[in-house]
Amino acid sequence: MAYGIPEQYKIKSAELSELKDAVSIEWTGCAGFRLKHKGTTLLIDPFVTRPRMAGMVAMPLKCNEQLCAEVFPEADYILVGHSHYDHLLDVPEIASKTRALVLGSPSTASVCLGAGMPDEKVKVVETFIPIMCGPFKVTFVPGVHGKAVLGRIPFPGQISGRPKQPMRASHYRAGGVYGLLIEIGALKLYHIGSADLIDDETAKVGKVNALFTCLAGRQDTPNYIARLNSRLQPDYIIPHHYDDFFQPFKFGNNLMSGVDIDSFFSEVKAVSPGARIVMPEYFQAMTFDPKTGKLVEG
Repeated sequence: MAYGIPEQYKIKSAELSELKDAVSIEWTGCAGFRLKHKGTTLLIDPFVTRPRMAGMVAMPLKCNEQLCAEVFPEADYILVGHSHYDHLLDVPEIASKTRALVLGSPSTASVCLGAGMPDEKVKVVETFIPIMCGPFKVTFVPGVHGKAVLGRIPFPGQISGRPKQPMRASHYRAGGVYGLLIEIGALKLYHIGSADLIDDETAKVGKVNALFTCLAGRQDTPNYIARLNSRLQPDYIIPHHYDDFFQPFKFGNNLMSGVDIDSFFSEVKAVSPGARIVMPEYFQAMTFDPKTGKLVEG
């Protein structure tokens, strides 16, 4: 049965036409988000293929090209926080069809180039060097992957060369891991695609309006929510990567095994009582005002 978002965390979508120059943000499942502003579309970790666990252990992973085209008909920029398959598998296909520029680690670049993307459409980033992606100011912040599987980082290491695809899940090594700082006017967003952080590096980001935080594996990171809150002081906390990404979208938003989302709610209440938890449905638009940094609801 699909997970029912608690009423107090639901949002009422606002029409973009109600606010000039609004920023639209959609959760696209797993760690993925789609941001739109002034005619520019920016994707974070887009992943919709969602292969079943039973079939992915021994077989190479093949992108669902039709579903990618349906869900992501347009994109100008794609940010990749790290190179595991649930963040990167669909990226070369989406970028090739939309002609988007992909930004990420050397490992991300290797996979994209191995898939046949042209060099000029793949950019290896440097941390704390802002990049203008249309109206979005993007900064990659050094991070670390959470110990999400049996107390260990899954598939650590780098990806080199130009690997032929399809690849097995284990070949999608984590590569460089980043937090993503995105600024639009006065609106300051921070996305974490894996449940851990480098405290001193994250502290350099400063206060943010909205924190998009991964929940998968957070129990293995001591004081995860408290550490994020003390360094980022978010007004809004948008959880993600809590859904079962081994299930197709047609089965709805099912909780990942062991995510314990109720304890997350309790943690936020205890350490960040001033922050508001916001939980959109799949592909439900959240509207933010870039002048005030506030969520706008209908």
